[in-house]
Amino acid sequence: MGQLFRKNLWFYIPYFIFLIVAGIILLLLKKTDIHLFINSIHCSAADFFFKYFTNLGDGIIPALTIFILLFISFRNAIILCLSSLLSTVTVHLFKEIILSDLNRPKFVFENIAELYYVPGVDIHLLNSFPSGHTVTAFSLFLFFALISKNNYYKLTFFIVAFLIGYSRMYLSQHFLMDIYFGSLFGVIFSTLSYFWVSKWKNKKLELSLLYTLRIKRNDR
Repeated sequence: MGQLFRKNLWFYIPYFIFLIVAGIILLLLKKTDIHLFINSIHCSAADFFFKYFTNLGDGIIPALTIFILLFISFRNAIILCLSSLLSTVTVHLFKEIILSDLNRPKFVFENIAELYYVPGVDIHLLNSFPSGHTVTAFSLFLFFALISKNNYYKLTFFIVAFLIGYSRMYLSQHFLMDIYFGSLFGVIFSTLSYFWVSKWKNKKLELSLLYTLRIKRNDR
C-alpha cells in the first residue's frame, strides 16, 4: 500500500491538502455560512462551465469507461467496476437509509436566504449526503491516476475530480460536507479496489475482449 501511495503522490498530496483545509473550514464554520460564501462567487463564464462540467460525475461515465476497458484490460475493468459498485451502494445506503433526512441547500435555505441558481439547472431538494457526483468523480479519476505513469496527468486528474466536486457546491446541489465525505468515499474505494485486484495472480486478467476476439478469428 505504501508503494501505491508513493507512486501516486501527485494525486494524493493535493488531495490530502484539500482534506486538511476543508476539514478545518468545516470545524470552524457552519455549513450554511460556508455555502453562502461559495454561492456569492459566480459569473456567467463559471455558470456555463460548471453547468456542463459537472456531468463528468454522472454514473454513466464510469459505466462507459468499464465497457471500453473490457477491450483493453480485464483487470482494469474489474478494478473500476468494483470501485464503482462500492461507491454506488454506499451512496444509496447513506441517501436512502442512514442519513436520508439531510436535505440540500435549496431546501435548507428556503425562507432563510435567497441563493443564486445557475439558469437551466434542475435543483434537487432532498438526499444531500454524500454527493454522488463527487464519489463518482474521485473514484473514477483516481483510478485514471493509478493506471497512469505520467505525474502531470495524475495532478490533472485530481484537479478534474476537485472541480467536479466544487461544481456541486457552485450549482447549490450540495454542501461542502457532502463533497468532503463524497471525495473520501471515492478515494478509499478506488485505492482499495486497485490495491486488492492488482494482487490477483491470474494471467487471463491481463487479456481483453479485443485479444480474445482476435484469437478466435485466427482460429477459424
